[in-house]
Parts: sequence; C-alpha cells; structure tokens
Amino acid sequence: MVKDTMQPLALNFTQHDTAKGVGHVCPFGLERGLYSAQISDDRKTIVARVAWDKPSALNVTIELLVSGVSAPMEGTSMSYPNRTGANTPSQPQLIAPKRMEVGAVSGKAVLVPPNSYTVFVAKLR
Repeated sequence: MVKDTMQPLALNFTQHDTAKGVGHVCPFGLERGLYSAQISDDRKTIVARVAWDKPSALNVTIELLVSGVSAPMEGTSMSYPNRTGANTPSQPQLIAPKRMEVGAVSGKAVLVPPNSYTVFVAKLR
C-alpha cells in the first residue's frame, strides 16, 4: 500500500546487514516491502517505515546522510507478540500505536519490537 500511495516521494536507502558485513542500496519497493523511506513535498520531513514480521526484535540504526537535521527523530510503533491478536471491548488499547524513545536522528540504534509496524519521523531545517 505504501508503494502505491507514496512512490513519487520515495527515497533510496542503504540496508546494511552487520552480521554479514554487507550493504546494498535499496530502491523503494525492494526488500519485500519491509522497509521504505519518503520525503515530504516541502522537503522538510523524512519518514522511514519498518514493517517487521518476525518473532524477535530488530536492532535498527538510521543514519540520514542529509545536512540540516534539526530535531531528534520521533518514533511510533504498533506491535503485539501474537500476530493473530486483537483488541477486545474490555481491552480496546491492547494493540495500539505507542510512542518510542528514539533520541538522536543519526547513528543511534533503536530496538524495533517483534511483529510490528514502526514509523520514524525526522524534521529537516
């Protein structure tokens, strides 16, 4: 869905596998849709998305190779250990977006929860 609605604003990104010591540039839409990066129309906001469908957490480091990063990155994630989980009338917020402590924009590792959809937002000057 992101590919269909945000393609004109898509950014290329490099995905590094530190375990294998390799990296490659990923044009938008590669990597089975697990990752994407877009820039706003006014070129002042970059949004990176990670759809992580594994039962273990993912350590992600986002480095923006753009000058003018002016504010810490914000993160929001929605996850639940059981991918077939659902909210109930007695627990309507069981599976809901939650703010993440992200901190610095560039170079800080962030733990993405298992079975999650996470959005990172960075403001540029």
